[in-house]
Formats: sequence, C-alpha cells, structure tokens
Amino acid sequence: EQNAPNPFGAWTRIVVRAAAGAEARVALHGVDVRGRRVRSLLQNRFVSGSLDVAWDGRDDHGRSVPSGVYFCRLTTPEGVMTRRMTLVR
Repeated sequence: EQNAPNPFGAWTRIVVRAAAGAEARVALHGVDVRGRRVRSLLQNRFVSGSLDVAWDGRDDHGRSVPSGVYFCRLTTPEGVMTRRMTLVR
C-alpha cells in the first residue's frame, strides 16, 4: 500500500500485505532518487497477513535525511514494487 501520511514530516507508516498462504523473504528499503539505499526498513521472512512498518526519516546510521522524494521498494520472489514518498521537514 501507499505510505501514509504522504507527504510526511516526522514519520510515515507503510503497510505490507501478503495473500493468504503466501510466504516469502521480503526486503523493504527506503531509497533516494538516485536509487541509493537510505534505510533498510524490513528484511525478513514474511507469512500471509499484514505488517506495519514505520519510517522516521532517518538513515541506517540514525541521521535525519533531508527533505525530498524517496521511494519505498519492496522486493519479494514475485517481483519488485515501488511507491513514492515525499519527506517535508
């Protein structure tokens, strides 16, 4: 699903849903417009249902990232899904 709120300031919520009976390894990353990973949000085995992931606008080192457009990239064995997120500080 699309993150909410979007645009966001302090944090945003990302919901990942999988169909009943689905089981996969997933990787959810926040990336910048150049495709560089800013933050690994989730890298785990995922079974059917839904999962809520929050992003606080910080990178993997805990530093605040600047305002701008970022992308949430979800990778599963079935493929890749990308959603646009706008951070406004």
